[in-house]
Amino acid sequence: DLSSAAPDDGWSGGNVSPGVRLDVGLSQQASLHVASRYTRIDGDLDLQALIGLSPDGSTALRYHYREISTWDEYQTDGFATTTARTGGIEHKLVGGVEAGFSTTDSQIGVGPAASLDIDDPDYGPPPSAPVLSPTRFNVTRVGFYATDQMRLGKSVTVVPGLRWSHIDVDDKVAAATKPGATESASTESIVSPNIGIVVLPRPWFSLYSSYTQGFEPPAPGQYLENGLAPELSEARSFEAGAKAGLMGQRISVT
Repeated sequence: DLSSAAPDDGWSGGNVSPGVRLDVGLSQQASLHVASRYTRIDGDLDLQALIGLSPDGSTALRYHYREISTWDEYQTDGFATTTARTGGIEHKLVGGVEAGFSTTDSQIGVGPAASLDIDDPDYGPPPSAPVLSPTRFNVTRVGFYATDQMRLGKSVTVVPGLRWSHIDVDDKVAAATKPGATESASTESIVSPNIGIVVLPRPWFSLYSSYTQGFEPPAPGQYLENGLAPELSEARSFEAGAKAGLMGQRISVT
């Protein structure tokens, strides 16, 4: 019978996401694939949420969250595939480009909300509306990538890949209020290599390993004490394992 929200709380929103995809066979060995999508999300949130319990363990401390936001994104990805052979090595080549542009326009506010006795909740009148602060930013990104699935004989497959990524975050609010938050501080480019190897000692048994590098940009609106945006977060992932299909592939073990 207890809810950290209130009976008058609520949210409304909607989204639309049409897309189109084109697949073209260029030859028996080559093909072209292009996909584009537009997404729009609108949201209106007016909620009271839980912060935690007071030291007595029976009083729920809450806050009031208000958000009105609109998010638009345009995204496209195009790549070509082909097969080739160099000596005894079979190649499956993929090369492409990915691009996207998104805009965010939000009004967000946080304020106090009345606490609740969790054993006998009395929600009372809704809290006063908090002051809303604007958050507006545009994000532009582009990436070029290529992979080559190389089959060495019947038992070894090697898949090297390389990606160049560029992202630019243009914070409209910061540009007007934080002179130190320059556009260049929110622009990043990085090269991310990756490689995977699969070995098949038996048709039903495989050994595999992979190594991947990637990155994540800082969230728009976050700044250091000097007014500049934080640097991006880099990630490195390594995985290795074995897989087997037993009893005529009726049992899979990893």
